[in-house]
Amino acid sequence: MRVGILAVLAGITYPTWWTWQLFKFTRREGFPRASSFWWTLIPIVGVVMVWRQLDDLKKAAGSKARVHPKLIVALLVAGSLALQAGRLANRSLGGLLLILLLAFLLTGFAIYLAQRSITSYLRATYPLERERRLSVGEVAATLLSLLLSAAVGGLLYYWTVADAGPVISYLPAASPVTDLPASPGWAAYRNTDPGFTIQLPAGWASVSYDLDAQQENPTKVIKRENGSPTSLDRFARNAAAAQVGGDIQLTEQHRVTLPAGEAVRMMFSETYLDADGVSVTNHYVEYALVMTKAFRSNGYLLRFGVLDAVTDEMQSTIDQIVSTFRVL
Repeated sequence: MRVGILAVLAGITYPTWWTWQLFKFTRREGFPRASSFWWTLIPIVGVVMVWRQLDDLKKAAGSKARVHPKLIVALLVAGSLALQAGRLANRSLGGLLLILLLAFLLTGFAIYLAQRSITSYLRATYPLERERRLSVGEVAATLLSLLLSAAVGGLLYYWTVADAGPVISYLPAASPVTDLPASPGWAAYRNTDPGFTIQLPAGWASVSYDLDAQQENPTKVIKRENGSPTSLDRFARNAAAAQVGGDIQLTEQHRVTLPAGEAVRMMFSETYLDADGVSVTNHYVEYALVMTKAFRSNGYLLRFGVLDAVTDEMQSTIDQIVSTFRVL
């Protein structure tokens, strides 16, 4: 029973240690097909080798112990498949933990059945031998598994749970800074919370009109932090999907190269009737960038809200502003 419980609680390393002991046992007993543990590292071959050790145990035990090689191997394979499913499935942290628990339970039950058969065989074969208590190897395997579980759990939390919500910055978010170089007639701005700098031209308030803020700002920067690394295409696709619908349509999307890195440029249009029943069309020009550091992806969305049409002059100014964007 102890072995089965430890196989569940220390499911990362304990099953490997137990399998090592199984192969040592079959070699010590001189079973006909006793082999090396290292065969278990080869997919499929390892499963066959484990089955052969258990089948030899069944033949050697005879009526001394009940051994179920096929059932044990089936449970081990099911546990391994559950682990692979947990790696490939795109689920929440709770769903992933449930899959891991299922895998550990299946593996632990298989090891419990096998160890019970081995113990019965040893009792019948060596009645005068004392049963082995908790060994140093078991303690080491359990502690190592607990440490790895804590590390993996921390990474899962880091990647999936500890995501920061969007940080929205209306520019200029602070007074211009003088310790950053700026083009003639432009002012440099820094925002340390989302972590970026940008330059804006003189008279920047006339470039466009931030429709959301309802004040004369040409743009806003949205930073969304993700736990797991996120590709630029996925971030841009999700950003567009969150906006398109109703009166808002995506009219243009393509990749561009900025000094800060690769970006996706998107244009949206929004048509609606104002209070007087007049049809009004607003335009949005957005640039999506993704920066990945320490296994976390920070997505930045630079949004320009424009009344009427986006003229060539206005687009040129927007392109110049975006080219000055830098991540701290």
